[in-house]
Amino acid sequence: MRRSIWGIAVVLLLLLTACGKPPLPEVHTADGTSIDVYLGSYCWGNTCADSVGAEEILKDKNKQTVPAGMVISFAFDGKQPTETGMSLMHDGKLTKVAFEDQSFKAPAEPGVYYYSLFAKWRKTPDSKISDDASYVFAVEVKG
Repeated sequence: MRRSIWGIAVVLLLLLTACGKPPLPEVHTADGTSIDVYLGSYCWGNTCADSVGAEEILKDKNKQTVPAGMVISFAFDGKQPTETGMSLMHDGKLTKVAFEDQSFKAPAEPGVYYYSLFAKWRKTPDSKISDDASYVFAVEVKG
């Protein structure tokens, strides 16, 4: 009987751990170069976590070098988010990023750009209950 209870407890713990964090999207350039992505703030299931901003998370991380105007895409495996949005920080200015079909172009001006991607998964189309997450990544645009 004790083994059975321990077995159930282990299975429940594994299920809770597996469902505890949101999926990381893949971000890559049109030529297939991967860009490192990091999880920011999120509420997923019964767990919420706050993080610092993109610049702080990414200050010691790799900034993928991309040519000006390069197409960058993001994709999620599995269930797709019902809402997504993106902004970038450059020289202290926050700007909304327009994208289509999960793709956008790197800026034309050289420099380091910090991106924040937001995704929300609604439980049902009309539901106000959802899981959500923010993700950050950086690119260095070379002219």
